[in-house]
Amino acid sequence: MTTEKVYSRVGPKGQIVISKRLRDKYAIASGKQVEQIEVESGILIKPVSLSKDWERISERVAKRWPKKVSSVQAIMEDRERK
Repeated sequence: MTTEKVYSRVGPKGQIVISKRLRDKYAIASGKQVEQIEVESGILIKPVSLSKDWERISERVAKRWPKKVSSVQAIMEDRERK
């Protein structure tokens, strides 16, 4: 594996730009989540796998979902409110 150095500036909000070549190689599209992992030599930025994305989304939904309510029941109740 060839290691190529790529430099980016940090913007005022702490944002950096990942080079197009690396975004394409690792399928990092706009809006896709990445992990920031602190390692001994710095920061590793790694794309989040689709399964991890779904796992995190389902955890967030589960926290907000009313207990003991089926999805069908919740949708029906939501439609009645409109």
